[in-house]
Amino acid sequence: MSVSVTTEMTRWCVGGDFEIDAVRTNGPERLVDLLGGTGSFTASGRSAFGRVLAHLKAIGVDQIYVPSFLCESLLQPIEALGMEGAFYVVSPDGSTSDRPRAGAVLVIHYFGWTNPLADELAADPEVILIEDFAHVLPGSRKPVPGANRYVVTSLRKFGPVPLGGWCSIGHESTQVSDGMEAAYLRSIQARLQRGAYLADRSLAVDESIESNYRRELSDVETFLDDHSVFSGVPEEALGLAASLPWERIGHRRRENWERLNQALSPRVRRLHDELPPAVVPLGFVIRDANRDRLRRRLATRRVFCPVHWRTPGAVPDQVVEMNWLPREGLTLPIDQRYDASDIDRLASEVERASE
Repeated sequence: MSVSVTTEMTRWCVGGDFEIDAVRTNGPERLVDLLGGTGSFTASGRSAFGRVLAHLKAIGVDQIYVPSFLCESLLQPIEALGMEGAFYVVSPDGSTSDRPRAGAVLVIHYFGWTNPLADELAADPEVILIEDFAHVLPGSRKPVPGANRYVVTSLRKFGPVPLGGWCSIGHESTQVSDGMEAAYLRSIQARLQRGAYLADRSLAVDESIESNYRRELSDVETFLDDHSVFSGVPEEALGLAASLPWERIGHRRRENWERLNQALSPRVRRLHDELPPAVVPLGFVIRDANRDRLRRRLATRRVFCPVHWRTPGAVPDQVVEMNWLPREGLTLPIDQRYDASDIDRLASEVERASE
């Protein structure tokens, strides 16, 4: 069997799914301390959101207000449960002049920064608040659930966690399906393959290996999209999440953000100019009028940047124009896999690709 190898490029890269070099586990009870209280573990953040929605629907809530800037996967449990979703307009920093005055409202803490809208709505007795902490590093900021204040999060944004979400409802467990067990194993195998592949980043790129683990991980995400409500999570996945050095992860991300900010300022437009003490950034968000072209150019230099997020088709056109992030925002990876030399090279690649 022939193997496709690209000899002119090495395996050095920034971005892409988290790899692992071995499967380590710890007691899942550590996660309870990190997340700030009793709740339910699920397979993903979207299924955690689905569990809260199912609870609200059971007590008579049939509509939820969601921000105009959000991941499309959050609409899946709304649709699956037959609920009605309505959009309210948010600016790039999460603020709004269009806030709902009553009913169930989802507020997202974007990119690790605190969204002040959450506390504002929590003080309103007419509002049922659902806070999305998926962009907040576990343990860096404790959520404050209450009678009309629910919390959902994902364990998968800041490290190599194949499956894992959490919500502040109850502590019951949901049976883990054979399909979910298979998805967990499939993700683990793909991440181990990527870890072994990137162990020596000076080697030449092998496109057949890269396409294989990307395909496997993409198929797992598709499976999770199809199971956005009542999805249990294998105990092994929680054990893996519990084993991660979350505090060290936070320190490295902050260091990398600060270094990249210093290197690129003022040559690029940034969503945030400075890093508050309590914030652990999901990434380094920049603004470029030719975002898609820049993203393609960076990919040719093996810098793989996610877009948070392209606007779901359900969002009205007049709302889309009020936030530049879906059209011009690009998230540069600054996570714990990268040291100072990687960040310096990333800054150089961004400058070249922007020319």
